Amino acid sequence: MEIFDQISPLCINKGFQLHHFKVGWYNDQVAEVFKLPYSYDTAAAIILSLPEMFELNFVPFLKTSHWNNGSDPLDQSIAHFVNELKQSTALRDETVDTYYDYEMVGGTRRPRILVQTAGHVAGAAYFYQQSAEMLASDPKQKKLFGVGIHPDYGGWFAFRSVLILPEKTLPPKLKMSEPPDTVPESDQIKLLEMFNYSWQTGEYRNIVEPKSKYSQSQIDYFNTPPKDRNPLIEKLIQEGNMT
Repeated sequence: MEIFDQISPLCINKGFQLHHFKVGWYNDQVAEVFKLPYSYDTAAAIILSLPEMFELNFVPFLKTSHWNNGSDPLDQSIAHFVNELKQSTALRDETVDTYYDYEMVGGTRRPRILVQTAGHVAGAAYFYQQSAEMLASDPKQKKLFGVGIHPDYGGWFAFRSVLILPEKTLPPKLKMSEPPDTVPESDQIKLLEMFNYSWQTGEYRNIVEPKSKYSQSQIDYFNTPPKDRNPLIEKLIQEGNMT
């Protein structure tokens, strides 16, 4: 779709990646409570952050007057970038509904959108989940949360936002293509166990060889509790000012 082709380079320049999909593809995969209120062919796109996002978007954002201590600075930086996209030549005259990965339905703990599923139907990253066969193979197996693996970056990425254009549609004949299934079946339980039981180590991210990984500054930031991040933020700002 031309609109998405126009904004994709803007995403790449800031360390993001964009993949489009039909809302109907997403709705076909989720329970009724998670379905989105749009027609089947409604155009949508998911934005994911690559390892470079931290240095290309987040650190520069910290040096501006746009952020404050009222909410998570990374979330603020991503929302600011999405708003810039919406004000771009391609989108400024379009109706754009925005969903973020951290948003919950008011008064509940239910996500507004299941970004892992959206990312899968968009062909961005394969969403590995615990299958009936996995459960049957081990009666003691506990319920495990699923995880998306990018064909180029393994687990070194994150889904950040979904843009929906209610007044635009993708061609009815356009069919969904699944993302590359890069994790051998023999390793899929291992992947889910690493993600569920030892995600802090980050080893699940290397289940496939990534093109690039988070910088040490980014790893330090994410491994630090939010309440203790202010010194790191000040350091990032100062280092950025010296470059």
